[in-house]
Amino acid sequence: MILHKYQALGNDFLIFDCINYYENEVFLKEANFLDFIIKKSDRRRIGCDQFIVMEKSQNADCKIVFYNADGSRAEACGNGTVASSVYASKFLNKNNIKIQTDTQIVDVKINGNEATIELDMPKDLGLSDEQKYEILKVWYDYEDGFIENISVGNPHCVRYVRDFKNRITYYVNIFSTSGSEIENLTHIFPNRTNVEFVTQTGENKFDCFVWERGAGRTFACGTGACAVAFACVKNGLADSTKPIEITMAGSFIYGSGVTPMRVLLKKNTVEFTNSAFFEGEIHC
Repeated sequence: MILHKYQALGNDFLIFDCINYYENEVFLKEANFLDFIIKKSDRRRIGCDQFIVMEKSQNADCKIVFYNADGSRAEACGNGTVASSVYASKFLNKNNIKIQTDTQIVDVKINGNEATIELDMPKDLGLSDEQKYEILKVWYDYEDGFIENISVGNPHCVRYVRDFKNRITYYVNIFSTSGSEIENLTHIFPNRTNVEFVTQTGENKFDCFVWERGAGRTFACGTGACAVAFACVKNGLADSTKPIEITMAGSFIYGSGVTPMRVLLKKNTVEFTNSAFFEGEIHC
């Protein structure tokens, strides 16, 4: 089998191409394929945040299916779509493509390593006062702000935290623990949830720490950036008529010379832009 490794601000993926590699297509039907995903996603082996299966589609240029590192299936993945688009554009030999996911058909524009994807507008799923209290029991600070339950095809709990940027070393452990606990509040989030802790750093600029469902602490999350932008606009912290910049941990490590993640809320859709880079081809 052949795997292609890509990363988008450190959010990394293994792409299992069943369009161009017949041996991959055959192995996809094997009973132990899920075990294969979990083993290859393990950081002690190749490692990735999400494993992406790419297949032919009747309605788009290709279809992609996302699996988290723990083997659970994810409905959507923004940076995974960016990485898959950059990869697919090379063998399709075109810069405007359509990609089918579990939740929608995504229009993508590719410019070199940068991709802009058009996603359905995020949805506010709401939280009762009792549910907010349950989340506050996990992470509480009198100075903190909103809590939102947002769907971007997949679920996100966005928690506003005032100015953590100067205390990030201390907060990494706290956020990791809190992210894991909030992810697994299944009486509130039946399918578990991604978690974003966000603070404002400037006009339409936000820093974000992300805990991904089924993957844990990751360097970046595309749908998380969209959820954060939507939540910040809802709460009056961002201007929806201008691009919103979302900085995550991977921006500091991998972002030199790379344009930050950008989100633009349009009338009925959200436009997300990020870059993805090839890291290697693995034969296994």
